[in-house]
Formats: sequence, structure tokens, C-alpha cells
Amino acid sequence: MDEVGKRKLGGAAMKRTRAGVLMQGTLELGRWPDLPHQEVAEKFLQLLAADFQEDIKPKDWPKEMETQS
Repeated sequence: MDEVGKRKLGGAAMKRTRAGVLMQGTLELGRWPDLPHQEVAEKFLQLLAADFQEDIKPKDWPKEMETQS
């Protein structure tokens, strides 16, 4: 939330199992168009992995989870 509690700036959910950590979240970065979004995302993942003592292992989204149009 912002400083007056009127605007949501981000949100997240996390699940940790023996198989790893699933983290889903959003940050509202639109107000900072000059911010290097890809660099922020990579640094965030590195810090998160270090905190959880986990390796970053990207996974493809399962086909059965895709929305059909």
C-alpha cells in the first residue's frame, strides 16, 4: 500500500515444499517508467533465492494450465 493506504503497490503469495518454492507476485512499476524492470526482476529473484538458500530453476508453464480461447 502507499503511504496513506489508498493505493496497492504490490502483492504476493508463496508456497514452500520439499520440492522447492513457488512465488507469485506483482509490483506496480508503471509509475517508474525509467526503472530497468528486467534488472529489478533479476535482482529480486537472486535475493529471494539467496534468502531461501535455493537455486533459481525456471520451469515452463504446463500446457494443461493454459487457458483455452
